[in-house]
Amino acid sequence: MKDYLPHGDAEFLIWLHNFYNKFNLYAGQFNILPSDVSDLNTQIGNMTTSVQNVATQKEMMAKVVSQKNSIRKELESQVRQEAARLKAHKNYTDHIGQELGIVGSKSSFDPTTVKPKPEGKVTGGLVRIKFQKKGIGGVNVYRRQKGEVDWQFRARDNNSPYEERIVLKNAAVPEHWEYRLIGVIKDVEVGQPSDIVEVIVGA
Repeated sequence: MKDYLPHGDAEFLIWLHNFYNKFNLYAGQFNILPSDVSDLNTQIGNMTTSVQNVATQKEMMAKVVSQKNSIRKELESQVRQEAARLKAHKNYTDHIGQELGIVGSKSSFDPTTVKPKPEGKVTGGLVRIKFQKKGIGGVNVYRRQKGEVDWQFRARDNNSPYEERIVLKNAAVPEHWEYRLIGVIKDVEVGQPSDIVEVIVGA
């Protein structure tokens, strides 16, 4: 049986205030002491304040992070300009570049062996498949029901996660689905198919 208490804080507060109003209404009928009613009201007030404080802190943190990202973006541009100026000078050598840390490392990416690593989950009937690009432009998504042989192409997705909603053939019967991804570069599939990710819809 599903728990009657909501998971999210906002939903929990709404539930709490409704519960308190009804609890206070029935308190006399169930011989509940006024002090117990008052204590519950105090705790709900504390919870409300705490949730508000968290929201305020999250908003402040988002502003601080945004400011940091903006400063870093400007600084990166400045540093790249200075590095380019050094590299264009006649006195520049690879040794100096190594000492300054302005020589990029060679990529170990191999399009013939790249293999996506998906993670799958189901929330409210919505299938969500997360993946990391790591050198590829995107992925082609394939699926099949457990026990089937052939894969069905579903979509090309350049941004994680891939999402789709599966409508059950019988609402009372869960369905077992398998997904796999193949990397894509410039509309061409590359590398190896991912390991199979299994999800159960309607469980």
